[in-house]
Amino acid sequence: MTSSGLLNAGEIRRLTVILAADIAGFSALMGDDEVRTVHDLKGHQAVVLPMVANCGGRVIDTAGDGIFAEFTSVQQAVRYAVAMQTVMVERNRDVEPARRMQFRIGINQADVVSDEARIYGDGVNIAARLESICEPGGITISSKVYEEVAGLWGFEWTDIGEQSLKNIKHPVRAFRFKSGTLTPDSPEFKKSAAAGPVAGSGKTVVIDLPDVPSVAVLPFNNMSGDKDQDYFADGITEDLITELSRFNDLIVIARNSTFQFKDRATDVRQIGRELGVRYVLEGSTRRSGDRVRLTAQLINAEDGSHLWAEKYDRKIEDIFEIQDELVRTITPILACQVTHAEQARSRSKPENRWKAHDYYLRAVDAFKAFADELRIGAMSPKRLDECREWIARCLALEPHYARAHALLSGTYTTKWAMNVDEEFLQPATLQKSLEAVETALRFEPGDLHARAQYAHVLSFLKRRDRAYAEYRTAMKLNPHFTDWRFASVCVAAGRPEEAVKAGEMLLRSDPFAPAVSLHFVSLANYILGRYEAAVAGYSELVERSTGFLIPRRHLAASLAQLGRLDEAREHAGIAKQADPGWTISKDFVPSVPQLLPEQVVHIVAGMTLAGLPE
Repeated sequence: MTSSGLLNAGEIRRLTVILAADIAGFSALMGDDEVRTVHDLKGHQAVVLPMVANCGGRVIDTAGDGIFAEFTSVQQAVRYAVAMQTVMVERNRDVEPARRMQFRIGINQADVVSDEARIYGDGVNIAARLESICEPGGITISSKVYEEVAGLWGFEWTDIGEQSLKNIKHPVRAFRFKSGTLTPDSPEFKKSAAAGPVAGSGKTVVIDLPDVPSVAVLPFNNMSGDKDQDYFADGITEDLITELSRFNDLIVIARNSTFQFKDRATDVRQIGRELGVRYVLEGSTRRSGDRVRLTAQLINAEDGSHLWAEKYDRKIEDIFEIQDELVRTITPILACQVTHAEQARSRSKPENRWKAHDYYLRAVDAFKAFADELRIGAMSPKRLDECREWIARCLALEPHYARAHALLSGTYTTKWAMNVDEEFLQPATLQKSLEAVETALRFEPGDLHARAQYAHVLSFLKRRDRAYAEYRTAMKLNPHFTDWRFASVCVAAGRPEEAVKAGEMLLRSDPFAPAVSLHFVSLANYILGRYEAAVAGYSELVERSTGFLIPRRHLAASLAQLGRLDEAREHAGIAKQADPGWTISKDFVPSVPQLLPEQVVHIVAGMTLAGLPE
């Protein structure tokens, strides 16, 4: 808002319903066991965040342990809140009391200012303040919300009177849904399972299942008795996810979300509820010498019934035949609406040489190890070199293996951008990356992951319009496909609003997506001048990736733009101490050629203000 009260360009006023939630005692949980707390939080977010869209709302922000969402209907917002608390009762059932995470939820209806990505106004603050006075596991609503839901579904609300809320001029009358009333045997729990958009079957199903066929492929169990063979079982799982994802009319849960269930004994019906899918595919592998035994079964997640099961005992070289048979068999069951499910077999997989694929899986494992080490600041080129060695062995056997070429391209762009060795910012490195991904697309033009990598490389080469066109093409091929590189491409194309939407779509569909996804959402918010959102995003990244300095430098710049100079300089000081030779002109500016000049100037201004070395 301007001082005259007029709206800025692109801003509108509208009536909306705001929901604010956070976890009671989260700081204490972090202090007790930081690693477990973050893991548990991400597990809960993987469940409750997709439910927002299922109930007709949208997520505005997810900084730290908090959730801000908006809904067009009061009833939708309250139904989501009850459904969310109901789900948390189940998720906490087998957790020791001291480690249970309980959300507090506040809901308010208000006229707000919107700029398409965020909303502003006292109404938003009131929702946050109602959340702060809420009991753990409960819901607190304003009188405006109560007027719309009083008497509905038989829920009972307690009038707690006029509340003086921090930094809110006038008292707000509030109503509370009592903490503890949601237990598996309580009437409210059962009512929440039959309340409109979050209807179930009378059981504890609390989210809408999509009309489009949906499936979660759980990590196949490694039954070989050798932990070193995990990569093989994981590779089978990822192959099936990739193949099923080729169908535009089939929703396939992302790998990062399904792999949260690895090595966990969980009821399939609960998994279906948590991930919002109708079907679950699970199985196991047992590898011995040149033979492999693979079992698979498709389960109806609504009632736990088995739809189909099969066991394969074959030579290892026949593994692709098994995969193809699996996909051919379950796709008609899953995607009954897919009438033209032509199964054009991918040229991205070798037809006869299993060993090549085995080498590829080992390369993927090495690349993931690099990403894990990067998060804690133990960045080493050795993992990427190891990855390339496995790729070289793979391509020696199968030169047309598209996935291997695409992964090879990724090792080059990573080394080019991350300052891990002499390949940092070398033109030859970027050229090798381009050649590798072009080879991948020549062998498999329809591979969307290769197309995302291609767009990524084109951005670094400043061919921004072409990169953006690749992104749009991928969206036409499969509107359900998400990849963090597309958020980066949108930023580079001067379309930060689209970058936020692309990144947030990924984070909603896959809350366990790589941290770099949140980086580009936060960067886009910074470019748009939404510094509060940028601070929230980068703060979460700093917590998640304690040894990785890039988000800390951007956090310092964002804080500086807000005038919070003491905090900005504190983060800048930590970064300088960890890497005293780093400078803005020598290290930062050359590493972001994909950004527009005005974007670079904007970021540099914040970093300089924060006290990072020029």
